[in-house]
Amino acid sequence: MDYTDVKTFFQGLATEHGWGFAHNTEQLQDEIDSNKEWAEKYILTMDEPRGAYRYIPDRFHDQPSYGFFLHRPVAKGDWAKEDEYYQAAKTYFETLILTDIQEQMENEDGIWQFFEGSMDYRKSGPLGKERLFGIYVSLGTQGVV
Repeated sequence: MDYTDVKTFFQGLATEHGWGFAHNTEQLQDEIDSNKEWAEKYILTMDEPRGAYRYIPDRFHDQPSYGFFLHRPVAKGDWAKEDEYYQAAKTYFETLILTDIQEQMENEDGIWQFFEGSMDYRKSGPLGKERLFGIYVSLGTQGVV
């Protein structure tokens, strides 16, 4: 699975749902400082991909991991909003993002058509001086080299 295809998929979802989108945390910091409308919306930020090779008798398997944050700014000390935004981001992941991934798997179409792997998530935050809170998702895939 190609990282640029994964990034394009998530960028399309962000656009479709009216979220901000950043290619990585560095672009996030640049954009959030100048893009004031992001203060009131969720922002999908890609994490840098990670990779690993595993040897299973007679062949290597590439096991890349792709991650993203779905989060929004929270005022310092607003503990209830941190939890609220985490829960909302988790719900968006389950009902919007995961649904699109599963649809591609079932239809055997798109970049996720042959997805075999794992999805891990956790609460994220505080990230940056804007104190972004929400969810971090890691998607691990497996492919034969």
